[in-house]
Amino acid sequence: MKKPLGCPACGSRIIDADTGAVTVTRVVSKNEISSPGHWEPDYILKCWKCGQHIGLKHIGHKMATEHQLILG
Repeated sequence: MKKPLGCPACGSRIIDADTGAVTVTRVVSKNEISSPGHWEPDYILKCWKCGQHIGLKHIGHKMATEHQLILG
């Protein structure tokens, strides 16, 4: 199964993720993208609606049967 992840700036759907996936999304500036030491996302997407750069970080996966976070 999947769940939609929305743009933190405008709310439009930017990507689908597994229902058990634990992710963090936030708007990132061009300075953050090019400077090491800041919050470092796993993926950077551009919102199709508002044009903001969105950082996506995969934290882990929550198992539906055991309800515990599996870091990956």
